[in-house]
Amino acid sequence: MILCALLFLFGPLALAEELPWYVGLPVAQVSLENEDGALPPENLGPLLRTRQGDLLDPGLVRADVHLLSRAGEFASVDVEVAPWLLFGADDEPSEAVRVVYRIRPAPRIYEVVVSGVRGDARKIVDQAHGLQRGAAFYPEVQGGRVQSRIQESLFEAGWPAASVSIRPELLDNQTLRIPLEVSPGEPRVVEEILLTGDEVVPGRRMDAWLGAAGLKTGVRLTPRLLKVAQQRVLDELAELGWSEARVNLVSEGGAQGGGTQVRVLLAAGRRVQIRALGSGLPGPTQLRRVLGLRPGARLSDRALSDAGSRVRNWLGEQGYLGAVVTIERSKLKGGRRLVVKAERGPLHRVDSLAVSGAEMLGTATIEGVVRAADEDGYGKGLVTLHGASKVQAALLKLYLGRGHLAAKVRVENQPDERSGFVGFPLKFGVANTVLITIEEGPRTTLEVLHFEGGVPGLEPAIARARQALVGGALDSAALESLVNRLVSAAQADGFLDATAELSMSLSSDKTTAKALIRMVSGEPVRLRSVIIRGNTRTRRHIIARELALEVGGLITPERVDRTRAALYDLELFRYVRPDLVGEDPLSRDLMLQVEEQRNIVLEAGGGVSSDEGLLARGSATHRNIGGRGQRLSVLGQVGYGWIGDEWLLDTAVPVWRAATRYDLPYVPGRGHRLVLEGLIHESVQEPSWRLSRSGGGASLKMRLTQETELVFDYRLQQRRLEDVDPG
Repeated sequence: MILCALLFLFGPLALAEELPWYVGLPVAQVSLENEDGALPPENLGPLLRTRQGDLLDPGLVRADVHLLSRAGEFASVDVEVAPWLLFGADDEPSEAVRVVYRIRPAPRIYEVVVSGVRGDARKIVDQAHGLQRGAAFYPEVQGGRVQSRIQESLFEAGWPAASVSIRPELLDNQTLRIPLEVSPGEPRVVEEILLTGDEVVPGRRMDAWLGAAGLKTGVRLTPRLLKVAQQRVLDELAELGWSEARVNLVSEGGAQGGGTQVRVLLAAGRRVQIRALGSGLPGPTQLRRVLGLRPGARLSDRALSDAGSRVRNWLGEQGYLGAVVTIERSKLKGGRRLVVKAERGPLHRVDSLAVSGAEMLGTATIEGVVRAADEDGYGKGLVTLHGASKVQAALLKLYLGRGHLAAKVRVENQPDERSGFVGFPLKFGVANTVLITIEEGPRTTLEVLHFEGGVPGLEPAIARARQALVGGALDSAALESLVNRLVSAAQADGFLDATAELSMSLSSDKTTAKALIRMVSGEPVRLRSVIIRGNTRTRRHIIARELALEVGGLITPERVDRTRAALYDLELFRYVRPDLVGEDPLSRDLMLQVEEQRNIVLEAGGGVSSDEGLLARGSATHRNIGGRGQRLSVLGQVGYGWIGDEWLLDTAVPVWRAATRYDLPYVPGRGHRLVLEGLIHESVQEPSWRLSRSGGGASLKMRLTQETELVFDYRLQQRRLEDVDPG
C-alpha cells in the first residue's frame, strides 16, 4: 500500500486560518532521498514540478507526490520542508526552504517459484497468480489477493480443496523471492451420473447428450461443465417438444475432492408437439423459435394466441405478404399439439419504382438508397413486411443531411390485382409498384460560419471550409467532420488539449442557418520527461531509441502512436502502454509501461510429406540477447526420406539439417537490420534429382519509407549432388 505522508505540509493548510510560514518562500534545494541510500535506476528527478529557484507551491508538491507514487510504485513517499538560508551577492541572508522527497521503494519480484502442482493445475496457477518479474509487490495487500485468485481458479477448474501458502522471502533490501506452495488436493472427478425425475427419453440418449457437453465419468467436474451440460439437455429436450422442461444438475459428495456423483433432476413439464402443414414454413427447429418455444420458456395461453402473428410476420419478411396462418390446438396426454397451417400465397415482387416530388435527388440515387436500406427485401426484388419503413427512414435521413429539415417521405407498396410473371426467368408472383412520395420542403442554407479561437496555421483550412460550406445546403455531418479535423490539426501541431464545439441557430422559417465553431486551443504541450517501467531485461536505450518524441519537443497523438507501433515492432513486449501524465498546461511527462515477452521460445513438431518423407523438427529462439533486442534462432531437423518412387522409408541414410539466424537491429544505424544466416546439410528433393547444400549468408535491410525497404543480400553455399534418376 502506498502511503503518501506529507509531513506537516497539508494539515496546517486545511486547519489554520493563515498560511504556514513556508508557503511562498523560494526553494533553495530539491532532492530525492532514499532511507537506504539507493535511488531507483530510472531518474525520477525530471518528474518533479517543484524546482530550485521557484516559490514553494503546496499544489505542486502534492502533484509531485502523486507522480512519484505512480511512476516509482514506492511503498511510501514523504515530504520534508526545512528552513534554509540563501546568500545573495551582498552576502545578506534571506529565508528559503529545502524540500526533500523521502522515498521508500517497494520490494520488487526477482522470481516466482511454484511448487506442489503439476500438469493442468500448474498451468492454471501460472496464469492465475499474475506476478511478473520486476513488478512491485506489497505482501500485506497483494498476498491475499494472489492467494484468492489461485484458489478461485483451481476451484473453477475442479480442485475444490486447494490451498495456497505465500511466504515472500526478502533477498536484499529491494528484491523478493515469491514461493507459492500450492496443495491442490484431490480433484472432483465424476464417478457416477444418476438420472432422476421424469423419464421422457431413454437413459442412453441422455448420457449421449451429457457426453457431447463433456460430462462423463472420469472427467474433472467444474461449475462451468455443469452449466454447459444443463443447457445442452434443455436444448435437446426443447427440440423434442419439452420446451418447458426444468433441468438441474446437482453434485453430491466430493466436497474435498475425490469421487463425485452427479444427479440429473428432470421435470419435463408439458410436451408440445408441432405439426406443420403447408409450404414455405421454416424447418422444425426454426419454427419452434418463431413460435417462441425456446428452451425453458413457459408456454402461456397468450404466447399461443400470438403464435399465429409470429408466423405471419416471419413469412412477411420472406415476401409473402398475403400469407394466411392458422394454429389449431389440441390436448394430448401430458401436453398439447399445435398444428400450424399456412397458405403463404404468391410472392410479392418489385415490378417498378415510382418517385414523385424529388428534385434534389435523381432516380438512380433513390434506387441506390432503396437497395441499400433493405438489402434482403427490395435489394433482392422482394417486397417485405418492413421494407417500406426502412427505406422511408433512410431517405428522410438523407434529406435532413442535405439541408431539407422539413422534408417528408412516404413509401408505399401498390400491388397489382392479379399475380403473374414479374420479370424473367421464372419470377412468378404479385407485381408491386413501390410508390415514393417526397415533399422536400424549403432547403436550409448555411448563411454564416463563424469561428472563435483556433491556433496559428489553421487559417487556410478555415478559409476552405467557408468557401465549401457557406451558401450551400446545411450539412450537419460536414460541420461535425470539420470540427474533428480542426481539433486533429491543432493536436498535430502540439496543442494537445485543443477542443472545439459546434452550435447552430435556424431562422424562423428554417430557410437559413448560422453555425458557430468555438475552439479552445490551450497552449502547445511539450514533453518534459520520459519514465520507462516494466523493462527487467531490455536495456533502457533500446526502448528510448524507438521514441518518436523528444524531451522538450511538442507532443502529438501521431507521435505517441508511432512510438507504440515501433516498440511492438521490436517483438520484445507483450503490451506497450504510453500514458501522458501531469496537469501542467504547458508540459506532460510520458510514462511508458511495457511488459516483456518470454526471452526463450522452444518449439517442436513433425510430419510426413510426399517429397521429404518423415521428419521431426525443433527450434529455439532467444528474442533479446544481452537486453539489446538482438535475436538468435536455431533450427534442427532429422528424419528419413523415401526410397526412389516407392513409399518406403530409407532408414539406412537419415536426412538432417541445421540452420541458424542472427538478427541485429540498428546495425549499422537507425532503420537498418543486419541478418546473418547459417545452413548445414539441407536437402533439396526434386522429381529426378536430390542435392544437399551448406553455407551462410548476410543481408542488410534498410527501411527507406514506411512502405519501401532496400535489401542487400549475399550468400555463399556449397552444393553437392547426391542422387540422380538416370531416366
